[in-house]
This record gives sequence, C-alpha cells and structure tokens, in this order.
Amino acid sequence: MSACKIKRAVALLLCIMLVISTLVSLTSCSEKSETFMTVGGYNVSYDMVRYFVMNYKTGYTEDELKDPEILKQIETNALASIKELYTYKALCEKYNVKLSSDDKNAIKTQIKTLKKSYESTEAFEKGVKEAVDDFASHPAVFGFEVGDEPNKSQWQAAIDAYKINLKYAPNLTPFINMFPMWGEDDFELALGVPGEKYADLNAEFMQKAGANLISYDYYGQCAYFEREKWLDLYFKNLSIFNEAAERNQGKYFNSVLCVPHWAFREPTEDDIRWQIATSVAHGASGIVWFFIYERTLDGSYRRSPIDLFWNRTPLFDILSRQNRIYNEFYSKILKDYRFDRAWHYLKTFGGIEDFIGNSELESIKHIVNPVPTAVSRFINKEGKVAYILVNLSQTEPTKIQPNFTGALAKYNDAFWYAPGQMIIFTEEKRM
Repeated sequence: MSACKIKRAVALLLCIMLVISTLVSLTSCSEKSETFMTVGGYNVSYDMVRYFVMNYKTGYTEDELKDPEILKQIETNALASIKELYTYKALCEKYNVKLSSDDKNAIKTQIKTLKKSYESTEAFEKGVKEAVDDFASHPAVFGFEVGDEPNKSQWQAAIDAYKINLKYAPNLTPFINMFPMWGEDDFELALGVPGEKYADLNAEFMQKAGANLISYDYYGQCAYFEREKWLDLYFKNLSIFNEAAERNQGKYFNSVLCVPHWAFREPTEDDIRWQIATSVAHGASGIVWFFIYERTLDGSYRRSPIDLFWNRTPLFDILSRQNRIYNEFYSKILKDYRFDRAWHYLKTFGGIEDFIGNSELESIKHIVNPVPTAVSRFINKEGKVAYILVNLSQTEPTKIQPNFTGALAKYNDAFWYAPGQMIIFTEEKRM
C-alpha cells in the first residue's frame, strides 16, 4: 500500500481516536489516570481501558456478566481494540497525517452529539417538553423523531426516549427508524438476536415503549450486485416488521430509496412504483423516502430529487407523480380496508407463502410473460374482501387473468400490469 493510500486510510481513524479520547473524559468517574499498559511505546491509561471494557460489556445481561468466559472475552476484545487503535496512531505519526479544517469541524460536531448522548434523563425530558411547547400544536406536526437504527447497547435508551415523547405529547406519534435485518454474521453482534428472532425483538420494543408505529429502512431492492439475495431480504423485512406491528395492533412504515449511493442504483419510475406497490401489498401503512434533499456533496450520493443546488432533478417528477397517483386513486379505496395476508406466485421471496388458490380467488393465470406476482388480501369492517395483485418484476410488464368467485367474479378478465404495478379488486370497483 502506498503512503498516500495509508494517509487516506488512517486520517478518519485519527479523527476517531480524538473522539474516543473525549468519550473517555465524558464517561470516566475514576481518578486512575496512571498508565495501565504500554503499547508500541505509548502509555495507555486505566480510563482508556475502562472505556473499551464498558463498551464491550454493553448488551450483556447481569447474569451473563457473571460468566467467566464472557468476562474473559470482553477483556480480550477490549485489549485487541486498544492495540489496533494505537497501531493507527503510530501510522498517523509515521506518515504525518494531519487533520483538515473539515476534519476538525466534523469532530467538533460529533463531540457535541456525544455530549448530548450522555446528558441525564432529566435534561432529555426538559428538551422534549420544550419542543412540545414550541411545535406540537402546529397542524403539520406528526410527531418527534426518537432515534435512528438503535443497536443492542442503545435499545433500552430508545424505549425510554419513546416513552418520554408519549408522556409529553400523547396525541402525537413518536417516530423511530430501526435497522433492517441484513442477513450477515455481524447482525446478531449488532442487535443481540439472530435474524429469525428480529420480529420478536421489534414486537417487544413496541410493547415496552407503548408504540403504535415502527419503521425501518432498506434499499437492497435497488442493488447493483447480488440482486436476488437483496431482493429476498427486502421481502423478508416486510414480513418481519408486519409481524411485529400486527402483534401489537400497530402499524409500520417502510423507508425506501429515491437517491442513488454506495451499491444502490438510481431508481427508475418503475422502481418507485414497485416500492410503493410492494409496501402496500405487504401491509405497510406508510412510506418514508430516503432521501429527497441532497444538501451537501457527500460520498457517492447523487441526483436526489432535490440536488445540492436546490434544483429539481428528473427523479423529483417521477417521485411526485407516483406518490400523487397512489394518493389520488389507490389510497382512497384502501383507507377503509386493513391488510390480512400476502402470498407470492410463481416465485416466492423472503419466506412468504406460495399462492395455491383459495375459495375467493381460485387461481391466477399469466396470459403474457409469466413473472413473480404478489397476491394480497384485505378486509373492511363490513367483512367485504379486496384483493391486490402486484407485478413483482421491476423491469418487465405482464398480463394476468384472475379467477375470482362470488362478488369479484365480474373481474375474471386479463389485465396488463406495468413493472411494479398493482391492481385493486373490490366489490365496488377495479383500480
């Protein structure tokens, strides 16, 4: 690796070291500042070791912390992290890595954030109360954001924060955005449960926090690479959060993509339509778009609906049009119905059950271009049933003929579906 590459690689790590040194002073309540050990000629204080040990302890229960093997692993992990950190420090000094003005400003911002995170519950309550007094009465206010993607060490704090928001603004809806289940080995390390238990964890969060709404974000449906893998996880997450919400008679929002970045491509109009339709057909009560305003030049983020110069990009018109189509035509029908269940036909994703027909919809048949299709059942207070069919292809149209019985049998004709398009069938109308 060249010296130039090493400089780039360790510059951020030097910033991290400075933030960690601030954290040590924030969390330390001991007076043991003398050297605990020496790493590569650098003296490591008791407080530095204590900080890392505290962080690795977070997420374990009291009973688990009585286990000698767990305690030994915590010690091993803490010391390994310290050695790694001081290795980066040596690299920074060897290659004369300096902080730019942007680096320094970023550190100042992060330190302010970290300090706030260590404020007392009383200070947080005071801030919530002030925000409620200032803004809660405005008709545009839906609720206050509680947090974003809490990990296992932040989980209880997120529950507490949600409850405090409800305490001071019981008529508003606190908003929290959870991690999606990403299906890798480090998921359990971050969240404390394996993926198959994630619905349980979120259901428990809603129960303990008194939450009637939960949200999460996932963008793998627009991945450049390994599309089948990430598409499967898209539907798995829909099932996870629908289950958590249903077990609490609550709702969930799906945060989906409208800005290309990282390994995620720019959504087409078909992708936007697809994201809306698949969310609705799998029980989501709302959608959050990530993100509309670009605000600043940041990594590979580009061409969001409003760019960093405040110009509307082509994606703005696409997003506006598809949201307005849904609100004008589909939502007016579905507002009186609640989601019951979903199936997939021809190919299943995310463990969702295969559609084999039932007494209301005996079968569906692809007349042109057989592609995976979602079949969803809704029901209203009068017991009337509605069905939604969704073309799950993001790129190809299809033509499908349903075979309904009873009141919906009048729709037993073949209809074209654009990529990602849904059609709703109720006793009163087809849309």
